[in-house]
Amino acid sequence: MSGELRVYIADDEAPARARLKELLSDIRGELATTVVGESASGLEVIERLPGSAAQVLLLDIQMPGIGGIELARHLCALEHAPAVIFDTPTTGTRSKPSN
Repeated sequence: MSGELRVYIADDEAPARARLKELLSDIRGELATTVVGESASGLEVIERLPGSAAQVLLLDIQMPGIGGIELARHLCALEHAPAVIFDTPTTGTRSKPSN
């Protein structure tokens, strides 16, 4: 795991989490990453993220309970808060684009 970017994925939809992992795998030659955790809700992120040593959080904006924006505000209080990258669908669908 040394030298790899530690990424945590937070999205309420399992297919979206799977797609993000696929995209991270696709860029592995340029940027070594390891997924250190996943959550399907904001409350799970609050519970699990601090012990993950994540450097980056891929965060869905619209999640049940605590949404992404509010969650990011809470995470700012962490001593070692990860960088947050917001992830949200723009086309109304989360499916993989067809070629």
